[in-house]
Amino acid sequence: LPAEWMVTNEMEDPLAWPIKAVPSDLKGLPPMLIQVCELCPLRDEGVEIHQRLKTSGCATILRHLEGHATLTDIMFPADCPEAYQATLTAVKEFTSRIRYANVKSERNGASSKHSTRARDYQGRLVESDTDGTKTASIMMCI
Repeated sequence: LPAEWMVTNEMEDPLAWPIKAVPSDLKGLPPMLIQVCELCPLRDEGVEIHQRLKTSGCATILRHLEGHATLTDIMFPADCPEAYQATLTAVKEFTSRIRYANVKSERNGASSKHSTRARDYQGRLVESDTDGTKTASIMMCI
């Protein structure tokens, strides 16, 4: 690899590695649903991130799937129907909570038109201008 590729601090960037985040990086983040699986090599990091988020005041829910490896509940619904259904239910309940708990705010849009911002049912930030135009930006999941 070229030497200039090696001169970086991406390994310390909390946007790339949430476990590197300090409390000030976590303030004001949106609600999060974190799922860890018993057999996942990153299980402990997921639990630690959940605790840090909670300490920083972020609304967070931790789900722990006993006896499962990463994504087996979603990748193998025929083999793990109970886990699959439980995961779908948890995600649906979580998205319903954040959808209805979000308060709309008003601000001037980039086009200087009056606009409102809110989260849609998928947790995306949706901006509606006075002319009814909607734009959505996708939130990053940690």
